[in-house]
Amino acid sequence: MVVAKAWTTSTTTTITNTATRTTHMHTEIASSTPLSGIAVATFVFAALLLPPVHAQSGHDHHAHHQATEEAVVDVPMQAREAVATVDRFFAALGRGDIEAAGSELASDVSVFENGRVERSAAEYLAGHAAHDAAFIQEAHHQPKHRIARISGDLVWVASESEFHANRDEGMLTVFSNETMVLRRSGARWEIVHIHWSSRQQID
Repeated sequence: MVVAKAWTTSTTTTITNTATRTTHMHTEIASSTPLSGIAVATFVFAALLLPPVHAQSGHDHHAHHQATEEAVVDVPMQAREAVATVDRFFAALGRGDIEAAGSELASDVSVFENGRVERSAAEYLAGHAAHDAAFIQEAHHQPKHRIARISGDLVWVASESEFHANRDEGMLTVFSNETMVLRRSGARWEIVHIHWSSRQQID
């Protein structure tokens, strides 16, 4: 079961145990860790920026205690439809719905994951997408920071997150950086580039 927090772009909110948000990861940390990569991003800059919005988030950690974390979200109104596409992509992976995740990708999307490159939606969906979905489904997602900017028909979204998962050797914490570039296609936005990078917390 995914325990994830939603990104908030409009008001300051407390979010507890929400099975939503974002866009994922894929990292090869250890042979026992079924990760594939977690994202970093590069995008374009818009002239009109909104001031940062702070979303107050809380979560139930191992059902023993509740911790409150604050995710900093800076998303101009003009970019919110594109950002919603990113969130639908991540949510679809979290449900294990690879087909729905693929519907948010451009056919020629490029996916950079920890030194690997997938050059089409078909290549990604037939390969690492299933591993990404499996990890998201078992991990707790903690949004930390998100910024988005728009320039014409392009939007970039850069997100920083933490993922926490139980392993035989204890709790695994992964720091994830994700960048997504989206292109307007008619009335919708589609993801044309994903860059994921991650690192494991070392105690």
